[in-house]
Amino acid sequence: MSKLTRVRREAGVALVGAIFVVVILGMLGGFLVSITGVANTTSLQALQGAKAHKASLAGLQWAVYKAMSDPLNNCGLIASSPQSTTLNFTAGALNEFSADVTCSWTQHEENGCTFELFTVTSVGEYGNYGERYFFSRQMKAVISNMSDRCG
Repeated sequence: MSKLTRVRREAGVALVGAIFVVVILGMLGGFLVSITGVANTTSLQALQGAKAHKASLAGLQWAVYKAMSDPLNNCGLIASSPQSTTLNFTAGALNEFSADVTCSWTQHEENGCTFELFTVTSVGEYGNYGERYFFSRQMKAVISNMSDRCG
């Protein structure tokens, strides 16, 4: 077998290897782009979830203040009949978030002292339920005005 015949048979072997390397590098690049996109989406979801938590906390703090400053007018006039309010945040980090706040109360008597227990629930939300970017966090607190009334 002559040298020329051997070269002709081996022609294209390098091309097959080069195509293989290019395909592998393309797949690796696509995988890295996919992983980067998932990492960005996960970070965004964590941030929006934390903001929904803060919106819920702001609603809860607002309702506790209102309930303790003027209980009957700010937390429903009738015992066990919840009063609801929606707070829409329009500035800062909570822009476009809202807090749905519900407050109800019950009256109790203990050792001759009458006091109220207020149940406050706050749901911080972004977007609408069923949408891709919907975030919701709920907080609940039960507070009492016993120390104000009973010393």
